[in-house]
Amino acid sequence: MRTAVVLAILLVSPLASASPFSLGLGLGAGSGPGRTGWFAAGMLIVGYSVVPWLDARALFVRHSNNLSNLFGGGPELRADAGLLGIQIHPTLLGRFGPVADVAAGLGRVSEPLGTFLGGDPRRRTDLAWQIGIGLTARPWAFRRDWITVEWVMTQYAHYPRPDRLASVEGKLEGPMASFVGVF
Repeated sequence: MRTAVVLAILLVSPLASASPFSLGLGLGAGSGPGRTGWFAAGMLIVGYSVVPWLDARALFVRHSNNLSNLFGGGPELRADAGLLGIQIHPTLLGRFGPVADVAAGLGRVSEPLGTFLGGDPRRRTDLAWQIGIGLTARPWAFRRDWITVEWVMTQYAHYPRPDRLASVEGKLEGPMASFVGVF
């Protein structure tokens, strides 16, 4: 009986250490179009390694300019997107390498202020896409996990108020740092 348990542990251990699934978080900031100011960005990443240098990913992205508007500015906007895409991250120099990703899906942009404060609380669902390019590193403390620093551009196809922003002008871009753990 003991031999069977030890044999099962030895067989399952390599499979567990070679798991292709990953989970990560990203934080960033950047500029928005027109008079919208700068945006804070957050991202949740769920990935699956097709091969060691290529991941299929689902991204959940949120942009908000409410901190920027504390100091005056344009309309307060919040943008959310659910995206599917791929990331290429070959390791070229030991633990370092370039990274590039592209994703597309659905996004929503809204002005969270109420109508009596001059905002437009209507939400509009539209297409959204994101591209990024940067560098990735595998920290020495973690064997399979990685840290990525990249320039990310997220485009929302339409904003809810065409009178304030042109309809295909919803580009938010800036640096994003993320940590992805493999489990």
